[in-house]
Amino acid sequence: MSHSFIILSNNRPQLLEQCIDYFIQNNYPREKIAIFDNSSEHFKFKILELTSKYQIKLFQNSTMSLGEHFAYALNLCSSNYVTFFHDDDLINLHYSEYKKTVEFFFKKKEIISINFNGYHFETNKVATYKNVLWK
Repeated sequence: MSHSFIILSNNRPQLLEQCIDYFIQNNYPREKIAIFDNSSEHFKFKILELTSKYQIKLFQNSTMSLGEHFAYALNLCSSNYVTFFHDDDLINLHYSEYKKTVEFFFKKKEIISINFNGYHFETNKVATYKNVLWK
């Protein structure tokens, strides 16, 4: 099962660093993580420093809207499964637990999308999303 983890970022290097730290601490494979950044010129260098420090792929384009940015990231993925995060989101699962959860759900061929609980850094709250998209 090939899986990619996409983190969308915009002008929030401090939140992005927290998000990356969490992924690394919970053993998410670095080679499967990519940052798609559409920050303004002011923040581009800081984002580049972060991704270099953690050895994570970076794609930058400051001219895209949020929707275009999302579509761009999705179109570049060649994995069977893609999980999107924003720099202010966090999934509260160790990689091995996350992988088991995804594998369990995707054994059912009729499921094409799953949403999990997410942690929002700025509000310090857990947001619950309970929908599963069926074919």
